[in-house]
Amino acid sequence: MRNKKGALKGEQGGIVYSVPCMNCEVVYIGETRKKLQERPKQHKDDVRLKRDRNAIYKHVQEEAHDIDCERAEILEQDERMLVRKWKETRRIKETGDKTMNWNAGLTVNEE
Repeated sequence: MRNKKGALKGEQGGIVYSVPCMNCEVVYIGETRKKLQERPKQHKDDVRLKRDRNAIYKHVQEEAHDIDCERAEILEQDERMLVRKWKETRRIKETGDKTMNWNAGLTVNEE
């Protein structure tokens, strides 16, 4: 399937994506300007190299689970970083306690 610019799905950057756990129902939701093929591989490398810098590593270490990079998927696409951050925040909130993210994304002062 191609997007509006003619790129095949997964070949475009500027995405909100998910990476599921192989052993339970939790999922990591992230945003990146990179392509889908790149970011989950980086998460997998972080786990392999024991880089304690993201929620995926923490989940894998604490639960002795594995991430499923093969089932990583694009949830939304936008080239604008702030828009992606808002979309990521919305997806994290929608997923609720089924997310392995460290934080809930952007916060809003509702005054």
